[in-house]
Amino acid sequence: MCAAIEVPVKFKDEEKPSILREARIIKMCPVLKRALEVKNANWETEGLKMEDPIELPITKEAGDFCFTYGDKYVQPDVEKDEPSLDQYKEANEKGLEELKLILEAASFFEMSSFMHCLGFVTAKKLNDKPVEEIAKYIGVDCLPETPMFSEADGWIHAPNELFQNN
Repeated sequence: MCAAIEVPVKFKDEEKPSILREARIIKMCPVLKRALEVKNANWETEGLKMEDPIELPITKEAGDFCFTYGDKYVQPDVEKDEPSLDQYKEANEKGLEELKLILEAASFFEMSSFMHCLGFVTAKKLNDKPVEEIAKYIGVDCLPETPMFSEADGWIHAPNELFQNN
């Protein structure tokens, strides 16, 4: 039997906190687990009821997606088998902007294996997009293609623009 756990969490788009009661959710989110261990190192066996909510800088929808699928998705092992979008059906149904918010939430929760799954889905969705659209999505400037290889000396001469703002 599990001890009673009540952890209020307040998402950035919520007025009232939600209550986490499942140990499995807390265990798959290292950042939440550490927060609870500060209050009681034996929270799993002794239980824990927190009064003050943990402020989360993510949306409820993104957080709920992480809590629902974070331990259901298995990171693809590209050396053993060919990963498929069918393995991540729910994530594949999301748009790129929704996936970005979910990835940010997974990053906040430190769910690295889940992040790899989401990254795979995102990469597949970006695969057929033009480079300008990909650059816009990831928030970088798309510089025009310029020749960098010099036939005269055999060296690669990268334009100075590549090194600005770095």
